[in-house]
Amino acid sequence: SAVKCPLKSGYSAVLDDENNVHLFATCNAENSYTYTVIPLCQIIGYEVEESKSASCDNNEEEVVQLTTENKLLRLQITNMQQEMDSQQQEITRLKSAQQLNRNEYMHWDPDQIVDWLCSQKSGTYSQYETLLRRQFKKDGVNGATLHLVNSGELRAMGIESIADRAAICGLFQRLINKAHQDGNQND
Repeated sequence: SAVKCPLKSGYSAVLDDENNVHLFATCNAENSYTYTVIPLCQIIGYEVEESKSASCDNNEEEVVQLTTENKLLRLQITNMQQEMDSQQQEITRLKSAQQLNRNEYMHWDPDQIVDWLCSQKSGTYSQYETLLRRQFKKDGVNGATLHLVNSGELRAMGIESIADRAAICGLFQRLINKAHQDGNQND
């Protein structure tokens, strides 16, 4: 839908793909209006050269086209905002996983284990994030019980791929072994 300029005036504006503002102003009660196209750069502070003006009497086809374009642009904005929100959540999750001390894995809760797993192998196992969060919480999997998680357990939790189950178990085992090695070196 068009944007009113200002809210209670008879003006409406639409921005097109070429960064031109299409300004519509109601002229009289017979629904005739004036139509002006102004490049956006002129509105936001660049030198104003010349705007194209045309008087349009109920050019409904053009209004419908512009309304459709406007709706599509708004949908694109919504989709981009959702994608941006999703990426921001991923950044937050990765930062959280990055701050985990692997030597302290025994104190990790289910969410920390899943955050760490999803940060491994360039996020390969992120596809199981929701499933594993739910199942680890339900089954009481935490750092202290991580050594009990095996391929059969992961299958029962819903991970069908034998290759993924083996790789995840391998990552857990390397985490445990590395923490124990580091702990023994510090003794």
